[in-house]
Amino acid sequence: STPFQRAGAVLIGNDLAMVAIKMARFASKATIVNWRSDDENSLMAAAALSEMLAYQRVFIGNGPTSCLRLRSLAGTLRPSIVAISASTAIRWLADPGSAACNVSALEDRLAILIDVAQNAAFVELPRLGILSAGLQSIAPTCAMNLEVAYAGNEMTLLHSTLRQTKRRVAYINVSVSNEDSSVPAETTLLFHIIMEGGPRRYVSTGLSLASMFATGLMPHLKAVFLRAHLRLPLDRLNLSRFVDVPELLSPDRVLVTVVKGIPAIFISGRVSSSLWPVAVTEPWKSPRSRDAWIELSRQLSVSPAEHRAGNFSLVEFGHGAYSPSLPFAAAYPDATILSVAGADRRHGDSLYAVASSRNLKNIICCAGEPLNGALARRFYESPELARYAFLQSPNLLGGLAGDYNELESRTSPEEVRKALGHFISSALTTWIPFPSAKHISIAMLSLFPEALSLAARKVIRPGAFSIDSHPIPEFATLFHDVIKHKTLVPKEGKTIIVNSEIPSAPGRAFPFPIMRLDIIDMIRKVHHHFDWAKDGHKRTYTMLVRVNDSLIIPRSGVNLMPGSWQDPASGGGVLFWQEPSGMAISLPLPVGHHVSNARVVHVCLERDHDGSYIPYGVIHAFTLICALRLGLVKAQSEVFYGSFVQLPLYEDMAPWNIALAAGSVEYIDYDTRTKVYDNHVMYAYRILSVLMNYKRTVADFGKCGDSAQNPYGFGQVSSCVKPKSFHGTCSESELPVPCDDGHCHSNYISCLRALVKGRKPSRGGNQGDHEPRNAHRALPFDGHVELEHIAGAAAEQVSG
Repeated sequence: STPFQRAGAVLIGNDLAMVAIKMARFASKATIVNWRSDDENSLMAAAALSEMLAYQRVFIGNGPTSCLRLRSLAGTLRPSIVAISASTAIRWLADPGSAACNVSALEDRLAILIDVAQNAAFVELPRLGILSAGLQSIAPTCAMNLEVAYAGNEMTLLHSTLRQTKRRVAYINVSVSNEDSSVPAETTLLFHIIMEGGPRRYVSTGLSLASMFATGLMPHLKAVFLRAHLRLPLDRLNLSRFVDVPELLSPDRVLVTVVKGIPAIFISGRVSSSLWPVAVTEPWKSPRSRDAWIELSRQLSVSPAEHRAGNFSLVEFGHGAYSPSLPFAAAYPDATILSVAGADRRHGDSLYAVASSRNLKNIICCAGEPLNGALARRFYESPELARYAFLQSPNLLGGLAGDYNELESRTSPEEVRKALGHFISSALTTWIPFPSAKHISIAMLSLFPEALSLAARKVIRPGAFSIDSHPIPEFATLFHDVIKHKTLVPKEGKTIIVNSEIPSAPGRAFPFPIMRLDIIDMIRKVHHHFDWAKDGHKRTYTMLVRVNDSLIIPRSGVNLMPGSWQDPASGGGVLFWQEPSGMAISLPLPVGHHVSNARVVHVCLERDHDGSYIPYGVIHAFTLICALRLGLVKAQSEVFYGSFVQLPLYEDMAPWNIALAAGSVEYIDYDTRTKVYDNHVMYAYRILSVLMNYKRTVADFGKCGDSAQNPYGFGQVSSCVKPKSFHGTCSESELPVPCDDGHCHSNYISCLRALVKGRKPSRGGNQGDHEPRNAHRALPFDGHVELEHIAGAAAEQVSG
């Protein structure tokens, strides 16, 4: 009936497995335990049967049903229903120490069982007359005791039992089971005992953890419950709840149930692990997405200078159970959010559709690349650096149980450590979902007290589950220890981080389960751009992050005046804040310096071949090549392409020099971003005509040799002048052509003229005799003039 739909039920007996499964299929929201006394193979078979037929909604317990363990079922949240089979009643009747039946033990356990039931007890009894007759030949003393005690009358046994119960019984229904069986011994009586209060009081939505443990849960199920416990959103609990009920999180007050085939633990409707599901298709719709955003926005408001008043970048590695990317993008329109969804392209397309419907242009949606060690290494070896990262995949908490999301199952422990080390080196600040030390301490004490040290187990006493008693010392530094032992960076690099637990919101008992990692020292060997090897680039750099100890700032209340309004990407500025005394303080922030959790860190690149210094100004963008190779969704790629073709023309507009920032497309090459070539490119055809036709005439003079080499292999720029004596390198774009005069030139014509000027004067004339006619109208070629000056001069002639 309806009251049973949400019942918590304990069915005691090896032969009640199918009854438990049928009950689970009938009452889809019920929580059912089959308490058995079985060998390991039979237990595993029962568990497999439950998984196959009841979608894992029947939990398997194992162990003796002593009076002490039966009484432990009767906690604050006792089972709604308890039941025993006739075979269990016979086992309770048997006295292991003698051949006599222990009728007192049977009555004691039956009385405890009935008292435990919140609403109803189902007691199946064998027909005592038939049982006594069957025992005459094998256990005559037992048969005699049964006959003396009950005279073959099952009601007498039940009356004796009810005289020992402490709770009142409303009424009893009795029915005959297996009445048509050809074997009389298989006929039993089933007593349905309704406790006072009746079905109206069926308010249970599960079983307490204490009840579960009393049944001897199998270890792998305890591990499942531990993970469910650690998904509890305890940050939603107000401190006032613990004033009223200090032991609110004790095992006899924490309920266990199953939601859509997944074990869940809950305190109340608002505090349930099912609010943080194991898998969701649209994680941004999860209730926890809003919770996460509220907490992170609270953290960002502490020191606006840290994120330059909303000019920052954030990379989201995986969605996991929730995603704060949409509220981030809405609250900070000048920020750039890179969401890397993982292997499933549908997640990227779905997120982009939602973002577009909300007119959020500052989310870069990528999918199609698994979030594994290879991707982490590609990111680590590139010069990409985010101001913030949100790392949900691989999941650090899941990794402690061997579940690393999209990391390959065959990945070695060392490779897992490297992947995590690479991921947390991708941003100055990384947020990682992970329960607080207080939460882990309570969960372990609840589920695996035997795993704690002897000193820790001594705290298991009244009041042990009070939040003021936690964390116990051995969990106080757990997260630090996990990061230390679960992460690794290459030997030629270094990443030193400090971790901090986000403090609880005002009035809340627990913090949101997110840990913060801040880089304070990093040496990262990087290449020219993301996936550099695909393009054959070999230039390398060293990324450096160092704390500037000479700049001392407070943890909160620090604001920033940008260093340059004309070029906001250059960074720098002036920090200012107000001391508690009311005194206003200001402090210059050099270019390449950034506020990070009450510290100022200096971030830069050093070019390995010449030591050139490249500071990271405002960390607020990602390169186009990075987004494309991470699987930029097709619809968004079309939008960015439309923006790209509207940009001014710069010298090196390869995709690694194009940045995606807050929905816009920008050119970022540090060396060439000050020169624009729109007015020059319009003359590209004419310039190529000049070079081609000039070469033809030089060839007719018999003066055109092989073409020289230049960095990009542009043959028409370096025609005819392959040097024979000059062995230098001409790698700069202003002077890319090597020449036998010992210098680098802008083009082959400049080289030819230099060679002619360097010849000795011929007899009967001088060098000036060979100047071209109308020289005053010639374009100004010489060894130090760039090709763009040709177009510039031509433009002057046209405008003149």
